[in-house]
Amino acid sequence: LAVYHNSLLQEAVRDVGTKHRNVRVIYADFFTPVIDIVESPAKLGRACVVEGDEYNLQNYYSKRKVLIIIVAGFTRDILRCCCGGGGKYNFNLSAGCGMPGSTVCQDPTAYLYWDGHFTEAAHRYIADGWLNSINQCKH
Repeated sequence: LAVYHNSLLQEAVRDVGTKHRNVRVIYADFFTPVIDIVESPAKLGRACVVEGDEYNLQNYYSKRKVLIIIVAGFTRDILRCCCGGGGKYNFNLSAGCGMPGSTVCQDPTAYLYWDGHFTEAAHRYIADGWLNSINQCKH
């Protein structure tokens, strides 16, 4: 259903561009990056930027100001929520995030879902894709 909807939406966006030459409409695909994460979670790396001074690593790394560490991608158990009330997907409406009986994962950046909603890491991956595609548009 989402694929069909998106194909119709892209066609409508093209039609607006054809009918109104002075208007620039850019299609932002939300579905494809989410499917990319679900299908290949470990392929999508996360970068952690660590300030050398903050962790006293500056002397360790030849006076470099910043150390960038690449960590593995999203968790393989991709449909499981980081924060929730147990069960296969760690999701339970009667024990939502912050309620008694709920648990929180160690590393939210490894999860697609926080509490049934996307995590900041998921939104960042999607937004980065949008921003990169906008930057590649011809002016």
